[in-house]
Amino acid sequence: MSKYIGIIVAICIATIAIWLLYSSLNGKNGGDTYSYIHNYPNLPRVDCKSQVILALTTDPENIDSMKPMIDSILNQTVKVDRISLFLYEPEKQKLPKWVTDVMNIHPMSKEYKSCIVPSLLKEKECDTVILVLDEKKVYPKTFVEKMVSESKKNPGRVLTNKDNTCILMRPEYYDPDVINRDQKDNSVFTKNSIQIK
Repeated sequence: MSKYIGIIVAICIATIAIWLLYSSLNGKNGGDTYSYIHNYPNLPRVDCKSQVILALTTDPENIDSMKPMIDSILNQTVKVDRISLFLYEPEKQKLPKWVTDVMNIHPMSKEYKSCIVPSLLKEKECDTVILVLDEKKVYPKTFVEKMVSESKKNPGRVLTNKDNTCILMRPEYYDPDVINRDQKDNSVFTKNSIQIK
């Protein structure tokens, strides 16, 4: 009898282990990308009258390595209106489902080192708040809420965070001749910016 109890216990333990492995791979276990994707629409919208978008870029070979950053922006205290990923030749890329489920994918010329100019050119509303993010940075839970709040206290100013892994800007901050397809020097966009601690 004890032999059968041992076998039953072993089967139960194996079943639980298999279930946990399956759950973690398929996003059913809390704290992973798929649970963040599922919960993101339930977050309150960031407190801002204008649209707020997050913009980022990466090389196609680095898509999987940016998953911790994506988790951090999906696990914020607030949600934004849009998350935009700018890629070189996106139509040629095989993107994972977790990327296409969360982000709007936009083409970007290889001439650009960041998505600053492409995001400014893409945005139609001049008062939209654009946060350009670094794909290698894991952002704190209140990051988006804090940056948008600071932008209200500093109207008309470009903001950066202390480690320069985010630039908060609006198209209206720049003269039309600055936002052009030939602009390769990103320093023009952060000149006279305020660093948020």
